Amino acid sequence: MTAVGHEQSYDVVSKSKGITVISVRPIASTDWPVYREVRLQALKDSPQAFGGTWQQEALLPEQDWSTRAIASESGQSGRGFFAINKDEVCGLAWCLISDSNPHVANIYALWTAPSVRGQGAGRALLEKCIAWANNKGVRHIRLSVTQDESPAMQLYKSKGFCTVGEPEFLRPGSDVMTQKMELRLAVDV
Repeated sequence: MTAVGHEQSYDVVSKSKGITVISVRPIASTDWPVYREVRLQALKDSPQAFGGTWQQEALLPEQDWSTRAIASESGQSGRGFFAINKDEVCGLAWCLISDSNPHVANIYALWTAPSVRGQGAGRALLEKCIAWANNKGVRHIRLSVTQDESPAMQLYKSKGFCTVGEPEFLRPGSDVMTQKMELRLAVDV
């Protein structure tokens, strides 16, 4: 886990005996080194959970990581979030609005450190992504998850996501299958 080096407001999402256990905050433009470290940690920890690989992303230049963090801070078409536990980054997720349809968003790269799994970090990140997308007028949120009855799939189902389409291979050369899921948000009329 990586230390958070600056102060920002946090949303308290889980408490134990009055002490904040997990909080979530947006990724800021200055967070790119932390984002890079946590993303690479996620790829090492769970290589079969992501379309990208550690080998590919470890070679990305600093400018690519900085660009992603700047895009998150602007929040125009996407937002990245960190989960925080005891001032340490322990998870991340991204929510991006589709280029072709402003009413569709995709959640990518949701990951939590093994040390906080089962403590609400994944749920907090997912809820923050859903809330952000809803505030942007999104009507459908999509994601892909490893096709099994994993804790991740159970989390998505518990928040109302339903499977759509047929399973697909994670990436070329992989025998891991993924399942697309979608959440339909309520529309004000």
